[in-house]
Amino acid sequence: MTTLRPRQAQRAAAQTPRALAVSKLSESGLPASSMSPLGLDVLSPQEVRALSQTFQQLPSLRFSYLDPRDRTPMRAALAWPP
Repeated sequence: MTTLRPRQAQRAAAQTPRALAVSKLSESGLPASSMSPLGLDVLSPQEVRALSQTFQQLPSLRFSYLDPRDRTPMRAALAWPP
């Protein structure tokens, strides 16, 4: 998950999480339409905090890792570390 740095938090307060995500993608030369095929989800500050109390409460992009063979979401490694 990519979280905004504290100095970016001020800018984040004035924009929606989706607008921030589109801006971040455009910095990498990616259009907004690439979010779904890449398995990216936009999370609000409240959704980020609900994932873990250790995460900063800022808008974020969640990368859903896909299996390269069939592009299905990969399962969490529940037995990690071995």
